[in-house]
Amino acid sequence: MNILHIASFSGNVGDILNHSGFYSAVHMDKFHVTPLEIRRFYRNVNDLNFDEQLVSYINKFDRLIIGGGAYFDIRYADSYTGTTLDMSDDFIDKIDIPVLVNAMGIDVDYSNQCAIDKFRHFFAKICAKDNWEITLRNDGSKNRLCKLLGNGHDSVNVKVVPDNGYVFNFHSYERKTGVVGLSITNDLFTDEFNDGLLANYFNQMITRVCNRLLERDKKLVFFLHAPQDIETFHQIYTNLDKKYFRSKINIAPFDVSSVEGAMRLDEYYRQCELVIAMRFHSNILALKNNIPVIGLAGHEQITGMYSELGLSDQCVIANPQVEDCLLEKIYDYNNMGWERAMQSEQRVMSRIKKDHDNYSNFVNEWIYA
Repeated sequence: MNILHIASFSGNVGDILNHSGFYSAVHMDKFHVTPLEIRRFYRNVNDLNFDEQLVSYINKFDRLIIGGGAYFDIRYADSYTGTTLDMSDDFIDKIDIPVLVNAMGIDVDYSNQCAIDKFRHFFAKICAKDNWEITLRNDGSKNRLCKLLGNGHDSVNVKVVPDNGYVFNFHSYERKTGVVGLSITNDLFTDEFNDGLLANYFNQMITRVCNRLLERDKKLVFFLHAPQDIETFHQIYTNLDKKYFRSKINIAPFDVSSVEGAMRLDEYYRQCELVIAMRFHSNILALKNNIPVIGLAGHEQITGMYSELGLSDQCVIANPQVEDCLLEKIYDYNNMGWERAMQSEQRVMSRIKKDHDNYSNFVNEWIYA
């Protein structure tokens, strides 16, 4: 069985977690898989196009898998689909083999009506195709899709499945003490969701939270998941209390190029008693290891994820009041709240494991159909 897999394989840590978890769960080593880097289609690279040559190449395979990732990022008015998957109707019609949209994430620029209209057309097109299977990841993507499509589409027939990062390198967890992990980014702030929060002001508040933790004899480990996080970390780090630089502040290895790098990062996560996580897959790494986590939502994706998991009380929105809200949540954890969090996360992960087993079975049935 020859499978073409179009996805991002070198974008950030989440890509590695996603694909490694998927390949392991579905036992992809049984098949001949050819990866095709989606970033080669991006306008700033412009190395490949969704054209006649590509569709001829696709049809040489037995199956096509797209994602996982957030490639239903609806903000590009100059794309046929409103997303980076710039596929014309003719291109879609000429794909003869079965296609799986794998645990896709949806993000929407609601101010870009042209991109939204194009995506609506694209989504209706692929839903009507007998050879396409569409699955969305459990981060509120289906709710955003239904909001996008409008009235009458709340029961749209797509599967919601766990992100594949949940099943990456699974280990049991024993609570450590004294180490707080942080994944902080300034990506994707919007005036509406973040109540006009400015990145510089946000970083100042996070710096004050970090200094409070250091004063209370906590060690900090910073997790960088994407190149953009380096700049955010720099702005926070330079304003931390310098007397702690050599004794209480650490940076986990940043490697977006290998499974080994992701496994090293996972080891650092499992040293934490608490994780404050903004990046989507930072939240997943904490949850799948049953580490108490505070989801710091700079974007509706994170609130959507915690809502779907039934853990909304562990999520704090990044807005002008975030400093007080975050400190209150941290103090609650220190006063035995971590036990409640771990029990809740254990129940959630038990359900996710079952759901992902079902998804893995579905994918195998799709491959062999």
